[in-house]
Amino acid sequence: PSTGLHSDIKPSISMSKAGKLDVEVVSLSGAPDSAGFMDKTDPYIKMTLHDGQFDAGGRHRGESFKTTVKDNAGGNATWNEKFVLNKPENMDVLRFQLFDSDTINDDFIGSLDLDLDKVMAEGGQLQKSVSSKCIHSCCHPVGLSFQILAKVSLQPLFRLPP
Repeated sequence: PSTGLHSDIKPSISMSKAGKLDVEVVSLSGAPDSAGFMDKTDPYIKMTLHDGQFDAGGRHRGESFKTTVKDNAGGNATWNEKFVLNKPENMDVLRFQLFDSDTINDDFIGSLDLDLDKVMAEGGQLQKSVSSKCIHSCCHPVGLSFQILAKVSLQPLFRLPP
């Protein structure tokens, strides 16, 4: 007897891994308060899409945006800044890099990656507090820990089957 179900029917539309990525950088906590003698940290966050091979540069990196600098905010700052990135199909990782803005050269504090496949697995929307331990001695101690609170939403493109 027929159940009325047709297992051989394929959906007429499929989701692509490409789409529009909305990112709201909410806040930073636990980063170093000072960047030197009598100099409070002036934090900002740079976000870059990449394919998992960030350090290879070039074609492995996609769009990049950064927050405003929070002058003398120290290790805790609030932004509530929103960004829209065009996410190509092969760019499945969003890197957050924390910097201290300086007059001559900005100091790198630390970075962390967010796997966008996990965002898709959780329904395409995520409010995430991401933590990092600094693995570079840079100008801050190894093992430094900080958190970035970000809201990430991914609207995939829909495409018709071939």
